[in-house]
This record gives sequence, structure tokens and C-alpha cells, in this order.
Amino acid sequence: MKSTRINNLFLKYLKKRYGYINVRQYMPSNELNFQYYVGTDVQRGKTVFIKMYGNLPEVARREALLLQLLERRTRSKYFPKLLAYNVKGKYPFVVLEYVQEATSLETCLSERKIQSQHNKRQLLRQMNDILQILHKNKIIHRDIRPANLLVRRGKDGKQMELVLIDFAFSVLKHPSHVQELAFLKSRRDILEALGEKSYKPSAFKWDDAYSFCKIAKEIDSQSQKNFPNEWRQLNSSIGKVVYASKS
Repeated sequence: MKSTRINNLFLKYLKKRYGYINVRQYMPSNELNFQYYVGTDVQRGKTVFIKMYGNLPEVARREALLLQLLERRTRSKYFPKLLAYNVKGKYPFVVLEYVQEATSLETCLSERKIQSQHNKRQLLRQMNDILQILHKNKIIHRDIRPANLLVRRGKDGKQMELVLIDFAFSVLKHPSHVQELAFLKSRRDILEALGEKSYKPSAFKWDDAYSFCKIAKEIDSQSQKNFPNEWRQLNSSIGKVVYASKS
């Protein structure tokens, strides 16, 4: 009952303060009580995606910080646009563009929607593009896996375009050294699960290049043979920008 009351107050706040209407739950909350919604931005006339971070404003601040940095430095199509955020008060949240007509790479793989060599090569090239941007900016995403890569159709309806989402637990190595979130220092269980075992070198070490190589193998088990240039670029980046959590 208390959770429902908080949610209703939050939705009223969004409407009054930001003009977001028709806000509704997008997916169930997680174990940290992060809430996920979609709604309509009246001013822009567009659908928005809203993430509310319970009682963890530092997580909202982290995601907003890194998305702002990427937007300012790259203006890349590979990341969602940050539209608004608030890290003060009762409701820490971020508002992102809603990626229209997108499906997670996880779903695409499970439903075998990526069959042509052209599309497979296209996705590997885009993963390389994303990785180079992250490395250039010294960002370690730490949760690169198929569920956090959205696949949307290009303007021609045929091309596949990747969008990397969820920077809430990312770290920035240099020059700002935005490192571990304070609450995670006592939550080794969350750190161990972060990024999923099969997409990272070890339980408390993250390497986005390693993650992308694992995903490339899921897109095509013969990636090394079928796409040697794209594979070589991904594989040669392993170990260049990594982050390890200290016990």
C-alpha cells in the first residue's frame, strides 16, 4: 500500500512539474526498488522513458552524468538522449528519450531475427563504434549484455541500429575518476551479479571489450572467421580499459 501511494505521488509530481501525462508502469520494479515508466511529454509531443531510483539518488546522478558527458562529447546515435533528471528531493529519477520500434538484442537473438551476413557485420561494426567511444572517454559501462542493447530499424526500415542503455552502474576512470557508487561498497552480491557472469572476465572485474566479444559470438559463433576485421578490432581491445572492484 505504501509503495502504491509513493508511486501515485510521483506520477502527480511528474505531471505538475514536468508536464508528463499518461505515465504508466513499463516493467516491474527490481530488487533495489527502481521503478520504470513510460509517458507522454506534452511539450515535445513524444513518448518518454522514466526511471525512478527509489532512495538512491547517487544512481540517478551517475546515469545523468555519463549520458550528459556522452551527449556533450559525441552526440552519438548509439546512446539514449537525457531529457530531464532530478537527484534531490523524494524522487531521484532520469527521463530519457523512448527508443521507438526497438527490440532488445536478447530478444532478437532468442527469436533468430538476425540471419543475414550483412546485418551481422553491421552489428559488429556498431559494437566496435560504441566500444571506441567508451574507451576514448574512459567509461566502463559494466553491464554490457544483449538485454542492454536495443536494436531499432533505420530510416529505410532495413538497417539495424544499436542503442546501448543503462549507465546507472558505470564508472569513469579518467580524468574525473568517477568510480564506485557508495552503496555498492557494502553490496558485493550486486557487484558480483552486475554484468552477468558470462559477459565479464571474472566476478569483480569488468571489461566492455570482453563483453562485446562474447556478444559477437552469440550473433555469429564463427565471427572470427566470417568477420575477421570486425572481430580483430573487438578482440584487440580486450584489456585496454578495465575496472576491478576492490574487496
